Amino acid sequence: MGAQSAKATQFYFEGRAKFNQNGYRAALESEPSKSRFAAVDNANHRGRVYMVTGANSGVGKEVVRHLAGHGAERVYMVCRSAERGEAARREILQEQEKNQSSSGSHEGTTDSDSSTIKDNVSVLQADCGEKESLNKMWAEFRSREKRLDGLVCNAGVLTWKPEYTKDGVETTMATHLIFGSHYLTQLALPMLEETGGSSSSTSRVVYTSSGGMYNSKWPGWGSLLSRQEEATPSKVKDFDGQMQYVYAKRGQVLLAEQLSSKETGEGGPTGGSKEEDQRVHFLSCHPGWAATAAVQSAYGSQAKWLEPMRTAYEGARGICWLLLPEATRDLDNGCFYLDCVSQEKHLSGFLGGADQTQNSESEIREFMQGLEQQASL
Repeated sequence: MGAQSAKATQFYFEGRAKFNQNGYRAALESEPSKSRFAAVDNANHRGRVYMVTGANSGVGKEVVRHLAGHGAERVYMVCRSAERGEAARREILQEQEKNQSSSGSHEGTTDSDSSTIKDNVSVLQADCGEKESLNKMWAEFRSREKRLDGLVCNAGVLTWKPEYTKDGVETTMATHLIFGSHYLTQLALPMLEETGGSSSSTSRVVYTSSGGMYNSKWPGWGSLLSRQEEATPSKVKDFDGQMQYVYAKRGQVLLAEQLSSKETGEGGPTGGSKEEDQRVHFLSCHPGWAATAAVQSAYGSQAKWLEPMRTAYEGARGICWLLLPEATRDLDNGCFYLDCVSQEKHLSGFLGGADQTQNSESEIREFMQGLEQQASL
């Protein structure tokens, strides 16, 4: 068995144990997930402002639904299609109104909040793979808001053959990593830091990664097809859409880790109560194998091997815990989460060691430098 096949097999065994709906149900009955999921159900996000990308369907939509329904001052849905975003927004608000009418007040809010519940979701149009589009979106957001308590970078795409943005950047890398995670975080960071610095809880940046990242380490920019100008015949021939997705997801995990090191100092990821100078938590997470359009696109007919899959809501609940104000004391900055619990970033077992997916310090430096260069072009 080749090294890549061994890693894929090990990933599948891990997924059968943790990532599908059976894994979610097991987490519901075990601590600390059990208590943390209960905290999600009783969340109160009053006065807080959030931004969620890729928010008109799947896990992103469920995160918006939760935040809006639990008292957030405002939730911004960043969607490539304004039309689909507005349709999702109307659905969420209509559901809130229905729930409020049936219960008299909405879960997670007080009676004084009820008058604002019906209009606490907004749509901002942006293609998260395009720098100019994100710049315009962020300018619009800044004209409306003075605070940002949480940014969920959830937008993504998977293509089976090389496709490029109008700027000539490979679409999967652009959307998941270069612009949709790294660049958007840089735009938002000053406001996130200001908000976290003036609050008893930290601001949050959450990258919706995937357990698929267990299949590989970061391969290096030189090995990737990241820009159209690099599309040599051999790179185009070797392009693997699923592995490009895996690399982007590993990149998100590395990005959270490296940004957290800057936030907390050279000591790296930390947990516990909020430090005086700690303003932002940078986190990556896996929503599990959820029955969404994105998973269907990624796996096609092979998705049957992931069954029983989680619902989008079940996949979103762990992300919702990462955004809780009171979770500040329990978060491990820079870590990778599933079902409200920090996970190992590399798998080890009888088919191979964790070192097979670990990057050296020099490789990680090259990764971060490459991100800066890619985003600046």
